[in-house]
Amino acid sequence: PGGAGPHREFFCLAKVGTGFSFDELKTLRERLRPFMIKTSAGAKPPHFAIPQRKMDVPDVWLPPEKSVVVQVTGSE
Repeated sequence: PGGAGPHREFFCLAKVGTGFSFDELKTLRERLRPFMIKTSAGAKPPHFAIPQRKMDVPDVWLPPEKSVVVQVTGSE
């Protein structure tokens, strides 16, 4: 806010639990495992907005420069 440049805070908006094959999930986990940081109570990365609902808090997070982008299609 305030026009001082790009906003650099990340928000968790959805969980994806289906649509990937077992092999795709295994490959993704193996690729990202070295960079996973466990979310601990009360601690959050400075760039990440932790959701208000406890069930939406991620188990782990990744530094943005080590994360991947996936395209998902969702419906209600």
